[in-house]
Amino acid sequence: TMYGGATWERQESGTGGIQFLTSIDCINPDIAWIGGDYGKILHTDNGGIVFIQDDKRKIIQEITVNQFPNPFSTSTVLEYTLKQSTNITIHIFNSGGQPVDVILCGQKDKGTHKIQWDAEGFPAGIYFYNLRAGNVNSSGKMVLVR
Repeated sequence: TMYGGATWERQESGTGGIQFLTSIDCINPDIAWIGGDYGKILHTDNGGIVFIQDDKRKIIQEITVNQFPNPFSTSTVLEYTLKQSTNITIHIFNSGGQPVDVILCGQKDKGTHKIQWDAEGFPAGIYFYNLRAGNVNSSGKMVLVR
């Protein structure tokens, strides 16, 4: 967009194939989450340059994340491994990119940890987790079925 959102122009997402970006959530002038076709999530924390995280990856720098079961009907478990003690937050977003839950915010020691997300009260659909440990992010898609 130009002119403060008065006009918009469609852009390719740059994520490969024919995929479009469908929603954006700006937390502040520097931080934004962008949702797109086929579960793509893009993120910027510098107000401009956006990076793409591949759904198939499991290791990002110092974090290993597994989520199971997937799909799930009532709750799911996020298991993550930290190579060092750090502050960690885990946010849950709906398919529109809006935050719907924070399931963890605090200091965690080095090692493997598990946390359960109880999705009771949430409608069926596609959700995304974002695990931030220090300045490292890992995101993944979760499918809630009823």
